[in-house]
Amino acid sequence: MCALACTYPDVSPLREAYLALQNTTQPDAQAQSDALFSRWTTLLRDAPDGSHCVPVTGWYLGNHEASDAARGQQLSRTVLMGLMPLGRWDAGEDEVDVSALCEID
Repeated sequence: MCALACTYPDVSPLREAYLALQNTTQPDAQAQSDALFSRWTTLLRDAPDGSHCVPVTGWYLGNHEASDAARGQQLSRTVLMGLMPLGRWDAGEDEVDVSALCEID
């Protein structure tokens, strides 16, 4: 296990609006969904980046293409889950505190 330090905006201000969308009646759902994802794109474009530290499984096998592809896939998924943590929000989970992973001794 190793840590990946990334910078991207904090999307937690969108959590309540996303969860409210789950209970929206059908006539209002499309408008609220459009408004939420409009806010999301604006936040991703304009909000200041924050430093985030996420755990990843680390390995290095040199020029082994399959390992490099798997590592790239894991890293991109990790970053995407930071930008759109919908599964974690649906499960009622809070942000995982992994700050210790980025501490350098």
